[in-house]
Amino acid sequence: MVTTLNIFPEAQSNHSIKVVCACTMECPAERLFAFWRQLENMPRVLPSLISVQQVTRTESHWVAKGPREEYIEWDVEIVHEVPGQLIAWCTKEGFEPAHAGAVRFGPAAQGEGTEVTVSLEYDEPDEDMEPVVTRLFGSEPGAQLADDLRRVKAMVEAGGNRVGAGDRRVVAFR
Repeated sequence: MVTTLNIFPEAQSNHSIKVVCACTMECPAERLFAFWRQLENMPRVLPSLISVQQVTRTESHWVAKGPREEYIEWDVEIVHEVPGQLIAWCTKEGFEPAHAGAVRFGPAAQGEGTEVTVSLEYDEPDEDMEPVVTRLFGSEPGAQLADDLRRVKAMVEAGGNRVGAGDRRVVAFR
């Protein structure tokens, strides 16, 4: 089950939007962390992404398909990492809309599985950027994030099997 915790109204007071979703996954935190930290895995579970290329240990280059079939590219930096527990990132200066996020891995209730909590915060788009933001985060960002977590959950609980019916790529996850 994926739980959308909420969109924080206090975050929106500074013209930013924050979304937090949580999901219990039947997989050890260390394996989930390793999967998430291998950034090249992200296009396999996030449909708007075309590619993610690791540039350095903490920097990566992301490419997504834009609203008018053009490509949107940006650079991300991992700003905080605790192996097996937390990965936090933000876009590097110059990308609009700026966004940041974190994924936390902790014990699930009653010790069964791992609770994965993803939080995203991004600048509220102006009229020109709204199609880009909608393409990246969905028109309902909480629902989009919940769908993304469901895809990750289905994949990791299947042991790395195919993500979708038309997807022939297999994620090494065992």
